[in-house]
Amino acid sequence: MTLVRIVPPKPDGKVQSGFGTRVYNADGEEIPEVSSVKVILAPNDIIRAEIDVPVILDEVWAVAIMSEANMKAAAEYYGYTVTKKPDVIQVETLANNCIRNIKREEVVK
Repeated sequence: MTLVRIVPPKPDGKVQSGFGTRVYNADGEEIPEVSSVKVILAPNDIIRAEIDVPVILDEVWAVAIMSEANMKAAAEYYGYTVTKKPDVIQVETLANNCIRNIKREEVVK
């Protein structure tokens, strides 16, 4: 997932406009020609933003972001079951003897 940084103008103690808001990509470079930014804050979900910029549509790359509850509901609708991976994975010999427990983070690196 690529994150962007949204920097609104400094507050002046009054009702604030969005004029002067800057948006930066993951490399810290400002994204030019942003016409609007809509920040979405929802309980039990990540903070998301919809950013409007002019585009030339050669290719479309998208990452689907879904809450766990929505993913389970979609799976149930289509007749699937969602199973969470265990935090600890057992490493076994061919004789099914456990020789080491590994945390999932160690494997994913």
